[in-house]
Amino acid sequence: MTEIVVRLRDDAARNWYAGADASPVAALRAALVRHGVELTGQYPGASDPQLRTWFTVSTPSPERAEDIAASLRGLDAVDAAYVQPRPDPA
Repeated sequence: MTEIVVRLRDDAARNWYAGADASPVAALRAALVRHGVELTGQYPGASDPQLRTWFTVSTPSPERAEDIAASLRGLDAVDAAYVQPRPDPA
């Protein structure tokens, strides 16, 4: 799996966890559906509001990962999205 690291804006993260469909979050949900991927919190259960803004998206297609990250970066709810580099072999 290829991982995409995503940081949501503070208000978007709060709305995401609350299940709200405010405009930026609705656009994010639509983009995730369009790409066939899911957004997962990197720090589930964290109480720190800054940690709660970090998420990952997993995709089986490394070839599509950069396109998905670029699409997510274009959304108002997203502060950052990048493909997690693969570790160098030891």
